[in-house]
Amino acid sequence: MSLRADRKRQLAEMNLQELRQVLIKDIRKIPTARVKKMLDSYRYIQTRIDNNLDQIQVLRSRMQKVTTTFHDAPGGGAGADVSDQIGKIVKLEAYVKADTSRLQDELVLVRFLIDSLDNMLERQILDLRYVRGLRNWERIADEVHYTASHAKNVHGIALKKLVPLVEEILLKRER
Repeated sequence: MSLRADRKRQLAEMNLQELRQVLIKDIRKIPTARVKKMLDSYRYIQTRIDNNLDQIQVLRSRMQKVTTTFHDAPGGGAGADVSDQIGKIVKLEAYVKADTSRLQDELVLVRFLIDSLDNMLERQILDLRYVRGLRNWERIADEVHYTASHAKNVHGIALKKLVPLVEEILLKRER
């Protein structure tokens, strides 16, 4: 049974009061999900750039392995393969350049959001998670010298504080 079908079955079995509580809890998660998405955008672009750079390196490595052989019979040879790979490299380098520009813009936005928090611990936890890319709560907790559960709680509080600012930014982007 799929996760969605299982969730529908669970909701169907609940009485009205239980259903109301679940829906209210789900609705409360929506604003912080928008905040997470905005904060995650920096890491997403960084990962895309890293993947494209890795792919460029692989293509360049393959090009260096290609050797030209001479035959009496006419044929395409390795020249077409090399030019295809050069074309792919040029295209990937263009993506990297565009993504690098976007990355700088996203970093400015993420830093702005994080720096808008008054609490130093909240800023530190968000920076570790969304800028430095630490996903493991134990590692984040070690960095800030608190327990993982406390770090997660502080993270949640910080996200809730950022909801009004993120919603304002999203409204301005829509205009």
